[in-house]
Amino acid sequence: MKATMSGFDLRAVARELNEYAGAYVKKAYMPHYEQIVSAY
Repeated sequence: MKATMSGFDLRAVARELNEYAGAYVKKAYMPHYEQIVSAY
């Protein structure tokens, strides 16, 4: 795993998270230190 994020990485993350704009999350779970699972 990389220690830093490039501009390309940030752009990809922003596009992916934009799909959830206005969403409501009821619960979030962290089954592994690199994973977050949400129920919405």
